[in-house]
Amino acid sequence: MTVKALIELNQSKLIVGRRDTPLLDAVKLLVSKRVNALVVLDNDGKLQGIVTDHDIIKALDAHGGNISSVQVSQCMTEDVVCCNYEESLIGALDLMGRHHIRHLVVKESGKVVAVLSIKDVLRRLHEDEKLELGVLKDVVVAARASASA
Repeated sequence: MTVKALIELNQSKLIVGRRDTPLLDAVKLLVSKRVNALVVLDNDGKLQGIVTDHDIIKALDAHGGNISSVQVSQCMTEDVVCCNYEESLIGALDLMGRHHIRHLVVKESGKVVAVLSIKDVLRRLHEDEKLELGVLKDVVVAARASASA
């Protein structure tokens, strides 16, 4: 399966912030959308960074728990790891592992289209594996039934 297929299957929506967005507003957006990352774009749609739940935890620590005056630009990750829309899920998972990250920004023709989480990838790969095991079990049961008939 490709990243594109998973994003379409999950009907993933791109959650966007700006560099000058107050971090508390970004937190509220993440909570309301039930996601763990938002991409930071400029007015032209160019990728500036990503803010994840991990970045927010580090900002809380760095600011003594008071992030009321912190902007997204102060805690976002600017060196963003991206993958192509047509990347395989295994390829995306490998990329996450090599960079020790849990979120990939997905691009299509240079344009940011989604954020892919390791949780979504692992859930889908696990579902595929369960399906394969179920099919194999059915094949074995059918083979045993025809052998005993």
